[in-house]
Amino acid sequence: MTKKSMGFAQAEDTQDKMESSLVGFMSSLKDKRKGVGSSEFDALDNADKKAAYLSPDWDTFVMSQFDSSELAEGHPKVNGLRRVAELLLGDIISSSPMDVHPVTPRDETQRSTVGYSITFAWFDGTERVYGDVADVWSGNQDPDFLIYSVATAATRAEGRALRKALKLKKCTAEEISGSGSGPKPKSEKARDVVDITESISVPQIKFLDKRCKGLDIDVMKFINRGEESYDVIEEMTKAEAKEAIDVLADMASEKVKLDSSLKGYDPSWRD
Repeated sequence: MTKKSMGFAQAEDTQDKMESSLVGFMSSLKDKRKGVGSSEFDALDNADKKAAYLSPDWDTFVMSQFDSSELAEGHPKVNGLRRVAELLLGDIISSSPMDVHPVTPRDETQRSTVGYSITFAWFDGTERVYGDVADVWSGNQDPDFLIYSVATAATRAEGRALRKALKLKKCTAEEISGSGSGPKPKSEKARDVVDITESISVPQIKFLDKRCKGLDIDVMKFINRGEESYDVIEEMTKAEAKEAIDVLADMASEKVKLDSSLKGYDPSWRD
């Protein structure tokens, strides 16, 4: 008696279709000339989706789902990661920082650390949680933006959690921005010339104010302690502001002695 006569024909046909759909999807992944859309992944059943998710070619498939506006020199941006993660893996139920450690007053490295957690309603109906941590400090962030270190660390940690869920090999664009491992200027000398002539930035002013307040230093006395004289802080250049920030960091870590004549923070110093 054949399986067909026993009523197994329909089950065999279903299994054959399942196998052929997975084989077809995997073949398309390996064939770099073919574009594979998310709809083809959606058409797979949960077992086949899991097999594709665990495939060595999965990374290539995920990267093909990003729009060019969601990439920075080939590295995915966090906004693109959010979209692609929900497109392929399932709805994001919750996404938020879980553990935040801002800059401590006397930390010369100005380090902030944030842990981030994301919960997915996975494609198989279960819930999955992915998390990661990231830190931002003077060694991996532009000094102009260190005042936003907690927000930057949160974004980087979210990106790390998303790419972990998507099993991506590449770092996010936010992870390498300002870290020194991203694209370099064509000429370091040219960059220095720009810094010398460019006026102090608003983030630098805010950071100087915050540092001086924390150390109880009069801002105008501090910036006028040397040979240069400034009537207003806007007369400083970016390069001069960077030097001043470095000196404040040394004072905070007690590498440089704080001159008592500079003491006395004035909250109305810009009036």
